[in-house]
Amino acid sequence: MGLNIKISKSQRPEGKSFKTTFSNIDDQYEGKKLFWGIIPEDDSNVDKTDFLQGKFQNAFVVDDSFKYTMTHTIKKDEKTEGDEKFKIKLYSDKRRENQLSESNVFTILDTSKEDIGTYSILTSSNKINEGDTLWTTFQTKNVAEGKQIYWKIDDEFKGGLKSSDFSKGAFKGKGKVGADGNFVLKHIINEDEKTEGDETMRIQLFSDKQRKNKLGESAFVTINDTSLEAEATYTISTLEVTNTRTGRTKLKPDLLFEGKTFKTIISTTNVPNGRRLYWSFSGENIEETDFSDGPKGMLSGSKKVGVDGKFEFEHTITEDGIVEGEENLKIQLFEDKKRTTQLGDDFIVSIADDEEVKIEPSYYTISDTQTFEGETFSFKVFRSGNFGSSHTLDIKVQNGTAFNNFDFSNIPSTISFASGDTFKWLEIDTIDDTTYEPDESFEIILSSSHDTAKFRTVSDSRATLTILNDNDPLKIIDSIGDNSSSIDIEYLLYNAYLIDKSKNYLVRRSVGDYSLDGDLSNKASVDLLTEISVDYSYSGGESSDRLLGSKGADGKTWAHDFFEAGFGDDFIGAGGGRDVIHAGSGDDEIRGGFGHDIVDGGEGADVLYGGGGRNTFNNNDDGWRDEIYVLSDYHSHNEEWGRKHNGANADTIASLGSEDRVTILGAATEELSIISLSDGLGIFANGSLEAVVTDDDWNISTLANNVFGDASRFW
Repeated sequence: MGLNIKISKSQRPEGKSFKTTFSNIDDQYEGKKLFWGIIPEDDSNVDKTDFLQGKFQNAFVVDDSFKYTMTHTIKKDEKTEGDEKFKIKLYSDKRRENQLSESNVFTILDTSKEDIGTYSILTSSNKINEGDTLWTTFQTKNVAEGKQIYWKIDDEFKGGLKSSDFSKGAFKGKGKVGADGNFVLKHIINEDEKTEGDETMRIQLFSDKQRKNKLGESAFVTINDTSLEAEATYTISTLEVTNTRTGRTKLKPDLLFEGKTFKTIISTTNVPNGRRLYWSFSGENIEETDFSDGPKGMLSGSKKVGVDGKFEFEHTITEDGIVEGEENLKIQLFEDKKRTTQLGDDFIVSIADDEEVKIEPSYYTISDTQTFEGETFSFKVFRSGNFGSSHTLDIKVQNGTAFNNFDFSNIPSTISFASGDTFKWLEIDTIDDTTYEPDESFEIILSSSHDTAKFRTVSDSRATLTILNDNDPLKIIDSIGDNSSSIDIEYLLYNAYLIDKSKNYLVRRSVGDYSLDGDLSNKASVDLLTEISVDYSYSGGESSDRLLGSKGADGKTWAHDFFEAGFGDDFIGAGGGRDVIHAGSGDDEIRGGFGHDIVDGGEGADVLYGGGGRNTFNNNDDGWRDEIYVLSDYHSHNEEWGRKHNGANADTIASLGSEDRVTILGAATEELSIISLSDGLGIFANGSLEAVVTDDDWNISTLANNVFGDASRFW
């Protein structure tokens, strides 16, 4: 849990007090000074005058309790200012630039009796013609007579409103509230001959000269444009000339052809006869050489509008024999020679390319291959058909019995063929280990978004890659021989060993009991209920949690903990007591401590370390691939965390899925053996019992494929 700032109440009226507690302060700040401050929220005007007791900002020194509490008393005044909000924030520096944490929002409830003033704006009309008079009345309630307030008029939507639009009246000003709570403005709208369209004026009221603190709602008035000038329009179109001698045409609005002549027609309305307008051609790869005949300059020109409001000009498109694909010609019209003020919309017409070249496809193939683990797959992707194209193929891996980044790695995402390439090498690394396992395989799938990169069959785009096992299998024995040894270890007398047959646990906690149900799919389980008392409980949330075990009350001996991690990919680290660990859903990592722990991974692909002690692994047959790590008591007895034993520290694996793996840490695979016992299948290291699998879905032969040793580590 991180640094926390908690205010005793979320809101308090004027005249009341509240406490603020800073807790869970990081121990790196012990003996150091931290700085706090009250920060207003939502434009509230909170300042130091709002408090009778307590400062507006200050600092404190962190002691070994890593906690600090302070008290504020809110000043009760008669000023009506509305509820005010603030947060208390904590900083590591005096400038208060490096924020460490902040509280929730706290509200000061205004208890003054004065009514809050209200403001409204009324206009004589919400629509008005040019030449008319507009009256604006600012109405107030519970506002003192003579109070000065400020108003402003603008055009929120077009930004075209200006002072010349009024023959009387300003854009902004101020006024004082009268005895009736009102004051009135007068504006006369200028009647001009300019066609500019309707305009919308916005009227606003403010409490300050800078016009930042708005009062009430805005009012909107539409000014109707009564000028008689009609708006000019401009339209561009093209016609294909089918007979150049007679000038006969047919309409082709969106497609032109090489070798053909076309007309461009400019049509206008409400534009004076004789006004010169300027046109231009443009577009990607559009050049003068694309036209064999036309006006001087080909790509730009000008003409005067005729009495019919139109003008036109012709171009002939060059038939060049070059394959260049369809091109888009953009035609634009402008008011000025520099072509800075455009008239009307762009007109886009396509020029079809009559030349077609058929590009033959390339065909790609990939084949199955195999190699030993630890070696590198090195194989070819072949190309046939057209070698002249350049292509990039996408590579996708599909796990099978071999898994990416577990059995193999370094899969490239693409493979590229340049023009002329007939094949390319593809290399994939395999990961070597010392465990015996069956041959494993996965698939490589090729694909491409190129139209000319193809696969003749589906199988040509897929290859199965097989990793061949090169490790010796587990040694399987049928009976326990003479377990005597000269080293200082007492070996197991199995008849004196009792496994943990409980699959259900009742956890006794100070905050209430918790029932941990066992694996119902384990048909060999005996439906027993074991009670376990714990000292501390830790709970996670729905996200990824990190939960760690605790020491005992004296700070030295380890306590017995209960962990309930919940959803998410969690990490749980147990202590030295007997801990009960329930990780819940998610891909979790559990690290047991030195005690006799109950380890329950729940749903998900979990990594479970039992650690030292006699542990029980529960609820693992969930369809996800779990990794179970058992500490070899035989090999670790001389280590700091190890124990001399007579088999009493062997772990119980109550539930094991077919996809799960069991690894004995500290022992090599060739030292392991599996023996059928009356309570299940025993896993031995040099004749010493390390674990018992009680799930009766297994036999010696099948379990041998899922049990491995790792002599390189204990953790």
